[in-house]
Amino acid sequence: MKRELIKQIAESVASDDLSTYRKTYSKVSDVFEQDYADFVSPIAARSHNYDADVMIVMQDWSHYDGVKDNDRSGAKIGYNPKLKANIELDKRLESIGENRSSVYMTNAMVHLKHTATIDGAVSAPDMRRSIEKFTLREIDAVRPKVVLVVGSNASAQMRKLVGEEYAGAKIIYMSHPSARISNARKDSEWNLVKEII
Repeated sequence: MKRELIKQIAESVASDDLSTYRKTYSKVSDVFEQDYADFVSPIAARSHNYDADVMIVMQDWSHYDGVKDNDRSGAKIGYNPKLKANIELDKRLESIGENRSSVYMTNAMVHLKHTATIDGAVSAPDMRRSIEKFTLREIDAVRPKVVLVVGSNASAQMRKLVGEEYAGAKIIYMSHPSARISNARKDSEWNLVKEII
């Protein structure tokens, strides 16, 4: 049942009208065709435990130029395991007794942004729109106990929409794994998660 609900959301992502967004985006399916047809975001290709207690909402998956003609490292598994942010996230997941296979992961912005680098920002209204249209439906489908919203933009928009709880799940707002903040602060955030789960 949950898998079918996620597939329906994925189909709505594929048919989303991109002209309704403020900035320019491309659909993942425009680049990867059917590789991720069953997933709302490519990151779920490796992290799609539909019965997970922990759901992780990252900010966005990638930028168009970064995957269109360039490095597609890790594309088939939905993430590049060589990126610093992914290495850090894997380490943090391990610290709470989880891994990519034991959680459900998605992105707050499900489309590919058109920015010069992977670090380019998604506009706040566009992020909020994507969360409203897709991410909240994913939470409704998966029904996790805890949702970790990772990154300042995703956190700000999710907080505006749902606050500290949604669909019975505790919402925890976290720093991005590659954020330039102290390890002590990151440790504190992940220790809190460990206590809750």
